[in-house]
Amino acid sequence: MKKILIYLIVFLTACAPAFADEGYFSSTSDNGLTGIFETPTARIMDENTFRVFYSQAKPYRNYGAAVSLYGRLELSGRFTEIMGDNMSERDDEYWAGYGNYKDKFVAAKFRLRKESKYLPEISLGVSDPHGTKLYGAQYFVMSKQLYPFDFSFGMGLGRLGEKQFTEYSKTDIAKNMINPKEYIENGKPFFNINFRPNKKFALLYEYNPVDYEKNTNDPAVKKGLVSSDSPHSFGVRYFVGKNMYLTGSYQRGNTYAFGVTMPFDIGKPMVPIYNPKPFFTDEKKQSGDDYFKIREALYGAGFDHYSVVIEGNTAYIDFQNNRFFFEYDALKMLVDSVSSINPSVENYVFTVSSSGTQIYHFRMDKELMNLYAAKKITFDEMYDYMYVRTDYLDLQVLKGVKKYNARPHSYGIYPNLNFYINDPSGFFKGAMGVRAWTGYELTDNLMAVGGLAYYPVNSISTVNEIGQDAVRSDIADYTDNRMILDMALLDYKDRIRNTDIFMNVEAGILEIQYTGVNAETAVPFFNNNLLLGLSGSYVRKRDSEDIIRLNENDPYYTAFVKGRVHFKKIKTYVDVDAGRFLAGDVGARVKITKKINDVELSIWATKTKTSGFDSEYNRGYTDKGIMFTIPLRVFSGKDSRAVYSQKFVPWTRDVGVQVSEFTNLFNFIDRNYQK
Repeated sequence: MKKILIYLIVFLTACAPAFADEGYFSSTSDNGLTGIFETPTARIMDENTFRVFYSQAKPYRNYGAAVSLYGRLELSGRFTEIMGDNMSERDDEYWAGYGNYKDKFVAAKFRLRKESKYLPEISLGVSDPHGTKLYGAQYFVMSKQLYPFDFSFGMGLGRLGEKQFTEYSKTDIAKNMINPKEYIENGKPFFNINFRPNKKFALLYEYNPVDYEKNTNDPAVKKGLVSSDSPHSFGVRYFVGKNMYLTGSYQRGNTYAFGVTMPFDIGKPMVPIYNPKPFFTDEKKQSGDDYFKIREALYGAGFDHYSVVIEGNTAYIDFQNNRFFFEYDALKMLVDSVSSINPSVENYVFTVSSSGTQIYHFRMDKELMNLYAAKKITFDEMYDYMYVRTDYLDLQVLKGVKKYNARPHSYGIYPNLNFYINDPSGFFKGAMGVRAWTGYELTDNLMAVGGLAYYPVNSISTVNEIGQDAVRSDIADYTDNRMILDMALLDYKDRIRNTDIFMNVEAGILEIQYTGVNAETAVPFFNNNLLLGLSGSYVRKRDSEDIIRLNENDPYYTAFVKGRVHFKKIKTYVDVDAGRFLAGDVGARVKITKKINDVELSIWATKTKTSGFDSEYNRGYTDKGIMFTIPLRVFSGKDSRAVYSQKFVPWTRDVGVQVSEFTNLFNFIDRNYQK
């Protein structure tokens, strides 16, 4: 476990694309949100900033991460470990390998208004509103800067108030957001001061109203591990650089504490992306053959699977973009390339495809091209006149025409990290290794795909009783081997002629546990702001000991109605999958994804009817998790369409399970039409 944690810290550090300054007075509290120690301030991190943190004030050890979104919202997730409360000391062998007691915790803060010259910044916040609520609280807080001081004052409920947070229902928590009466009757005041005379260090003070002994549900209180001799806490924060600061403090009148925090900006490349201009010899530029010129322009720009037909004064061109992450960059490179060789044709009709499937089309004329080449208009201005459209364009003139630079092979290799949290056999379990896949195009629309995963580090195990109806909770049985065949399939994608209906069918070994068929259809509406579709799977479970053989159990199937809505002004989209999940539980999954530069951050929750499960670990359970997706161009300085995704989930159960997909049609459509 220690080895995996070390690797994880190194991985998260490597994923920090650029250093960040969180804001002059926006440094972390013990729960990850901006604050001092136990008390918050109204400040939030600069938008699109992410921090990882660790703090220790015995008996509590906190570690987690926080992110700032939309310019107003700060979210945090942390684990609180109670040192001295080892679960193995209890009379229950079930928890023998778990270590110290640990509690999961989420928190959110919303800024109501920014600070002005005379008025303070004001924020509302809530901590640990779901689950055990051991360290739950909600509050409103005001902050005002009188440089170099930042003063904050607030009122709190729950842990920061008179009543424990476990006494509040979800409805109560919601009402308290707008109900001052509860703050008057059961709230307590708190305040803090941040004195930061320069960029290198800050002195910290807080008045902390938490009555630790009153929280009798806290295991640290039950074992007499925590007490408070004073509500006053003091500390110093040293800023090593923009990407790290250290905190030392004396809290509760009896405890020395320390912490380390690492902030960074999300999605900014570590190395600037460089796309070299296409180079053409004078001989190629002066060639009078337009067909030859255009082919050379497409090749020089890095496109593949392209075909060209010239009829009269019009050039018809179909090509694929397998080089540029954003289609906008691909089109700019295309225009730069074609305009630099100055063909004599008057009009251009382009269709852009992916895996033999037409995605969109656009038109240009020579006059527009010449204006751009002469730098009389910018590419942004030119783009508005290119008539980019996503409806199907049936160009018979391109049927059966030879495709150039049609490379049938594709491949990918990337780190593969599977992390599971909170199994009784050990709080943090995982497998770390690499995953590689290769594909070969049998036809324009059909690809054969194979994949292997290699895990030199693997601690995945469980002491949970695996039921006969297990569909995912027995994953540990499938990860015993270091080398795993996790994919061998045929993948077919197409767009039905003269329609906006996309379809995808996958058949074969779909993932580590299942063999069978995935099928999906999708239709975009309103310029791709709304996508609707259907999907389903019909699979058999693979034998955990034999990579080819199937179990003799009954087949499984899923069926979903799907939707995706884009909110492009805030760079967010919401996915909803409603229907029958793999174990037969019926319900819906909602996933919210925020785009930040090139990176996507996602959270999801799945609610289904669980009364049909035999296992108590499945009944009443809500599947949830977080995921981030990072383009590899962030690290390489070279444009690429390759991305890396990483999920963090609680220990896998059987609720809300779906079969893995090689191609997700919604992502396929969005990825090929993102400006």
